[in-house]
Amino acid sequence: MPVRKAPLRWRALGLTAARTAGATALMTLAAMVALHAIPPSAGLVNAVLRVVLPMCCGASVYFAAYWLFGGRELQMLLNRGGAGSASGSS
Repeated sequence: MPVRKAPLRWRALGLTAARTAGATALMTLAAMVALHAIPPSAGLVNAVLRVVLPMCCGASVYFAAYWLFGGRELQMLLNRGGAGSASGSS
């Protein structure tokens, strides 16, 4: 059985990588700012806040930045329209 080879769409891959890298950089910055906004102290509440707040801030910034950068891959993955909807133009 012969193996089918499809050419990679390098431009689309590069744009996806750039969007992901940009959103990741902004996420990291937001998480660091949120972490430094909570002074370290003893106690469970402080420990939980120092984990949860940066994580939520980072995730929010990541998805907002990715959407603003024109990211559409997550929508393509979650689309219930089937595999045919992801095979459009780049």
